[in-house]
Amino acid sequence: MTYKLNKKNNKLIETLQLWWLQNRSKTTIEDPERIQKMKQLLDLDLTGTDIKTIPEWIYKLPNLKFINAIDTKIRELPTTIGKCKNLRILYLARTKLTKLPKEFTQLRNLRTLDLAGTKLTNLPKGFTQLRNLEYLDLRGSTIKSLPVDIWRLYSLEELLLDGTRIKRIPQTPSDLRVLSIDESLLQSFVRSTVGEIEHLYVRISGSVEEFIKRQKKIYHNRNVNTGYKGYRFGNYAKKITVQSGYGPSTNYYSFTSDEWYQLMTNTFKRKEYRINKNTQFYNKSFLNARMKNVRPEKRAIINRNSYLKNNGTIRHVYKKKALNAYMRGKTTGRLHGGNFDKRNVKMLISAPKVTINKSAYIKNIKTRLSNVSLNKFTKEVKAIKEKLPGNISRNDVNAVVKSMKKYIMNKVLNRLNKTSPNDRSRLLLNFKNRGLINNNEIVALKNKFTPKTNMRNKISKALQARGL
Repeated sequence: MTYKLNKKNNKLIETLQLWWLQNRSKTTIEDPERIQKMKQLLDLDLTGTDIKTIPEWIYKLPNLKFINAIDTKIRELPTTIGKCKNLRILYLARTKLTKLPKEFTQLRNLRTLDLAGTKLTNLPKGFTQLRNLEYLDLRGSTIKSLPVDIWRLYSLEELLLDGTRIKRIPQTPSDLRVLSIDESLLQSFVRSTVGEIEHLYVRISGSVEEFIKRQKKIYHNRNVNTGYKGYRFGNYAKKITVQSGYGPSTNYYSFTSDEWYQLMTNTFKRKEYRINKNTQFYNKSFLNARMKNVRPEKRAIINRNSYLKNNGTIRHVYKKKALNAYMRGKTTGRLHGGNFDKRNVKMLISAPKVTINKSAYIKNIKTRLSNVSLNKFTKEVKAIKEKLPGNISRNDVNAVVKSMKKYIMNKVLNRLNKTSPNDRSRLLLNFKNRGLINNNEIVALKNKFTPKTNMRNKISKALQARGL
């Protein structure tokens, strides 16, 4: 709801708890005297505006707890920011902020500080006096170092540092639960950590396979200058998430500490999932369906022994949306095997490795083509070729089509039998354009519909031609 700041609603102004700068092109906050009367103001939202600084009189809002200045043009904060004693949350991500005033360290009640993507190079001296700080985001900023005594931030639980210029991590707080860093800081992380954290995010360059190869090589090399212990970072995090790429294209790969250890020591075996002719597909109503009716990008499996054979063959394939709807409001479910929960539901395309039974897949292609009309045959072949598993090539599809030549000719012949003689030539040309028959086959088909001449007439004509 938007209110005009005029004399008629002074009482409303005094009790307003949220104020949003409506004109996004403004570079300063207008009507400061009226805004200062908002003694009950809790939230101040300046997101996406062209405002260049937070006003000096900000401290005159005694109950202010939240300031959101993401994507603004703020370059600096006023020294009076330190007088906002009740400020809990401060978002300054993707601003042009280059430094924090020394008075910033007086915000003793600050819980969340977002400085991601800023131009900061260092945090102010005395920053560790923010003893109630729980969340600190510096991702993508130009910051070069952290305070040596950052361990004094006793309440800090989440520290996000990936994409920065930091080369060394000092000793971390004992209650730290979540840490996000670049691959280059892994050695420093192990040396700085006090105990095991809940979740470690590692930003890498390149693919996760290349990252694992690098870590395996270092893990087993006792002569690395940086020390053998330094690369066993899996011992210091209960869960490890490797992040590859940036923005919407970011890929995440998660491992528990046990899985990471097994991966490093070559005792980790990724199960291969297989689809064969006995694999049953189900539609959204959990009724039997054909493979083509469950599109590859929507296929899901239940990763439980009763739904998979020991050799990795999948017994049942479901639609992901159908499983989501079935599990809504439930903790466990049971369909065509034992009990399972949401964690057991996996997308088939994101399974560790999927191996398709080639003979079964080709047989399904043949069945699929047998069920389409001649008019849609070529289009169906093209659709099949566009979405093929790794072990099936287009040549395999062409071989299937070639093996069905007799079947195609019979269908064409049946179609011609039901067509009037005047339309047969047009129909044959249509089939030729669709790639179903060639010129020689057209001649052969036309001959089948040519009326047979009486043998006696043939003989008499031959004799007349010779003058007998």
